[in-house]
Amino acid sequence: MIRAVRGPLFVLVVIVLLLAGLWLWTRTSLPKAEGAITLPGLAQRVEIARDAHGVPHILAESQEDVYYALGFVHAQDRLWQMEYARLKASGRLAELLGEDALDSDTIVRTLGLRRAAGRDLELLTPRTRGVLQAYSDGINAFLGWRSGALPPEFLLLGHSPGEWSPEDSLTLLKMYLWERSPAWREELFRARLAAGLSGEDLALLISDDEVTDFSLPVHGEIYAQLPLASLQKHLASNSAIAPYSRAWVVSGEHTVSGSPLLAEEGRGLHTAPAPRYLVELQSPGLNVSGATVPGIPAVLSGRNEQLAWALAPASADTQDFYVERVVGARAGNPGERYVTPGGSREFSSRQELIRVRGGDNVEITVRETRNGPVFSDLVALSDLPSTAGGMTGAGRYVLSFSWTALQEGDRSLQGALDLAFAEDWPQFRDALRNLHELGGAVLYAHVAGDIGRQTAGRLPERESGDGTLPVPGWSDRFEWSGMRPFGTLASEFAPASGRIIALPNEAAAGRVEELLGTLSRHTPESFAQLLDQQHDPLAAMFLPVARNALPQNELARRAQAQLLGWQGEAVHDSVAPLLFSAWYQAFVRSLLADELGYELAGLASSHPDIVQAALSPEGEWCDNRGTATVEDCRDIASEALSEAADYLAQRLGAQPGEWRMSEQPPVDYRHPVFERSLLAPLFRVGPRSGTTPPPQAEWMKELSLEQGAPVYRAVYDLSDRANGDGHAIGSSRYLIPTGQSGNPMSPHFGDLAQRWREGQLIPLRPRAEGDGRSLLTLEPRR
Repeated sequence: MIRAVRGPLFVLVVIVLLLAGLWLWTRTSLPKAEGAITLPGLAQRVEIARDAHGVPHILAESQEDVYYALGFVHAQDRLWQMEYARLKASGRLAELLGEDALDSDTIVRTLGLRRAAGRDLELLTPRTRGVLQAYSDGINAFLGWRSGALPPEFLLLGHSPGEWSPEDSLTLLKMYLWERSPAWREELFRARLAAGLSGEDLALLISDDEVTDFSLPVHGEIYAQLPLASLQKHLASNSAIAPYSRAWVVSGEHTVSGSPLLAEEGRGLHTAPAPRYLVELQSPGLNVSGATVPGIPAVLSGRNEQLAWALAPASADTQDFYVERVVGARAGNPGERYVTPGGSREFSSRQELIRVRGGDNVEITVRETRNGPVFSDLVALSDLPSTAGGMTGAGRYVLSFSWTALQEGDRSLQGALDLAFAEDWPQFRDALRNLHELGGAVLYAHVAGDIGRQTAGRLPERESGDGTLPVPGWSDRFEWSGMRPFGTLASEFAPASGRIIALPNEAAAGRVEELLGTLSRHTPESFAQLLDQQHDPLAAMFLPVARNALPQNELARRAQAQLLGWQGEAVHDSVAPLLFSAWYQAFVRSLLADELGYELAGLASSHPDIVQAALSPEGEWCDNRGTATVEDCRDIASEALSEAADYLAQRLGAQPGEWRMSEQPPVDYRHPVFERSLLAPLFRVGPRSGTTPPPQAEWMKELSLEQGAPVYRAVYDLSDRANGDGHAIGSSRYLIPTGQSGNPMSPHFGDLAQRWREGQLIPLRPRAEGDGRSLLTLEPRR
């Protein structure tokens, strides 16, 4: 009997020892936060003081050394995130994940992000190139110095990180821009509408101020020959749904301190770790704090001793699709040409070799026209005859893509770096002149009391058209003649109201304006509370429609009563946001699916302006063509109310007063690779907020479209001044929703999640003593 027990017990002890050893080994992947490290490439000693939250505060004697140290700490805390992003942005993800990443790599190689980044590098100023090189040297210094285990993802996937280069950072920046680009989505969506609707119906859904000419020679029948639906799905698989940001600023007349306050909420995908990383950098002439993206050596949103800035939403369209008419042989024949105003031309082409882990390498041919890469080659095309637009005979069309970020001379990183050194409004605007692709509307606040907003970016001047729909590539009418002069871009300085609000739509901005008016004087704490208040932007537009519906049964009546008095707040213990979201889904489906089809109606649900236009009395969209009766909009709203109430009753019980958003599964911040594996809980942080945003529409889930989530919040208080050691600390506050570390073994992997749920932003105070503070010095190797 004793021998029978000894065997299993011995095996158990061995297993426990092995697991303990593995755990101890993986612990060696955590960063060294105290002591001293001697490294090559440094000019002088650098101090890295980490506060209790793991936020690094870097003090160096030169700007090169401070960015070297930034590369070092990024690699310490976010090495896997950086490596994954580097491979994805370069079209090399299949080297890591195999055939599952082929689609992503094909799209990125077609875009040619790395090729464009290489061209840009040569045109940057020597200082910017020096920062990029110092940052890369810091990452590589960490890779050369480190010992022990790599972060868990490297071990699980059997991968080792590669050496970093300045081109990697520029390529990451372009991928960051691509993933957040709304224009291509909007244009493909409108083209799909145009392919199936009459000009009158299309003009009704898309307001006249957005469209200059619905009688373009390329329209309707030609769009129908292009694989627009397949292309949109294909591209969406490699890009986040366009997230919006929120930002507002008030002058001192609206604050307790008498100095400006600026609030910002940046959005992105809810990944763990979060896409942003908090940091403070200090060297002679530089003192900046805020949010960075690991892999990119710039504080994208933040503040220095004199001013603060925030990237806000803007409707700038820097992307166009061109329909190219193909002549010559059938698809795939090298003799195939495309039509230009001066006659037909050969496609330029390049070969791209994609290495596939565990499979055969794949070689693709990327074709380009004078307007850019041919995107429609990403999906299968059919040869179809066309007589549209006055053209006769057999024809075939492809879709090329033009984007300012692919054109030579993008100096966005240079502009982002220059913002950290700006001291006043003129210098701020000078920095924005080079913020070619990161721009949009950038909000500004200064310690002297000034506030402002400046639009930035390279915005194309079009000979004709406005980028609403794909246009003929064979005509010069729609070519870009250049970029709009910076001086003509929208600018606002010291408005009489003392307020500037930048939100994605007027309804959302109006709600923030209303909330700002609830207090005569604001504090950083009141601004933080406003940031924590999530509002459904659809409520202001469609809540009256839901309230006007006629309940068709008792359940619907009791459910509708929950909407009375609700103002659109997304509170976790409220019934109203849950019901409204379910009602809106059902309403849009009933309103548009019979005309547009299920999938396109689903996409239209994220275009509230189109849904609102369909309610116009000029159209007959509210009549369901699938029924014998003639319905009006109130009928559709009433049916949707009953459908939504039944839907929620089946899932949450028969008593509407007991439905709660908190009973819905929480949306966590999740790992991009392991979320669908058994290891998912190890890499997950969440739930994302105490004021839970409205539930994602069911058909958005079915269409595999990802909604954005807040990934960075900050309140910049311009009343604080530099203290004795040169730090502007005051009461500015910052936060990300996960933690500073990307390593699940670290206590800083998810330690900020609770603060995020409670809306508690943190100060960055490197000189403050307290529990959890650590000091690491980097010493130059002599």
